Amino acid sequence: MQGQRGEFEAAIEACDEILSRFGSNDEYNLQVAVAWVLFLKGTVHEQRGEFEAAIEACDEILSRFSSSDEYNLQDQVAWALFRKGMIQIQMSRAEEALHMCEELERRLGTFPAGDVKACFEWRTMYVRTLALMIQKKRRSAMDAFRSAYAAFLPNDDTMHEMLWLVPELIATGASAHDLVEILSSDKTKAKGLVPLIVALLQHTGKAIRAPVEVLEVAADIRERIEARAAQGTPVAS
Repeated sequence: MQGQRGEFEAAIEACDEILSRFGSNDEYNLQVAVAWVLFLKGTVHEQRGEFEAAIEACDEILSRFSSSDEYNLQDQVAWALFRKGMIQIQMSRAEEALHMCEELERRLGTFPAGDVKACFEWRTMYVRTLALMIQKKRRSAMDAFRSAYAAFLPNDDTMHEMLWLVPELIATGASAHDLVEILSSDKTKAKGLVPLIVALLQHTGKAIRAPVEVLEVAADIRERIEARAAQGTPVAS
C-alpha cells in the first residue's frame, strides 16, 4: 500500500512538472498534451480517493479548453465532463452529475457522427442512469439505461464499462429482470453479453443451462454483482 501511495505521489509530481513547463505554451500539440496530463492527474487523484482534487483537474481542462474549436481538445473536454460526472456519482452528488450529463450532451451536438460520438453518448446516458438510481427514480433510470444501450457499441472499453455498470445498478436497486429485458432487446448486442445475462438470471434464482465456459464467466460476474450489492446503496446529496 505504501509503495502504491508513493507511485501515485510520483505520478502527480511528474504531471505538475510537465504542467509547470508547458502549461502556458500556446503550441497546439503541447496544449493537447497538457489536456491529457491534466486528465491523468485527475485520474490519479480519483484513484487515491481525493475526489475534490480530481474534480479540480477536470475543471482546469474545462477552463482552459472548453472554448476551443479544435476537435482533439473538444475530445479532452468531453472526457473531462464524463470523468467529473463519474466522480460526482462516487460522491453521491447525483444532481450535479445530471447537470454534467446535460452539458456533455450539449457539446456532443457539435461532434461529427461516428463511433467516438456514440461512445460518449453511451457514457453520458449511463452516468444519467446511475444518478437517477441514486435518486431512487428507478423508472426514469431504466429509460436512461435503454437509451444508453441503444448507443452502446461493443468494444473492449465499452464491454468493460458494461461489466462494471451492471453490478452498480443492482447495488443501487435496479431489477435484474429489467436489466435482462433491456440487454436481451437487441439480439446482436446480446450475443456478446450472454455471460452477463446468464449471471443476472442466476442472480434472480433461475437455474440456467449453458456451455461450461459461459457458466464459468457468469459465475465470476455473479460474484461481482453480489459483492457490490452487499456494499449497499449510495445516498443522493
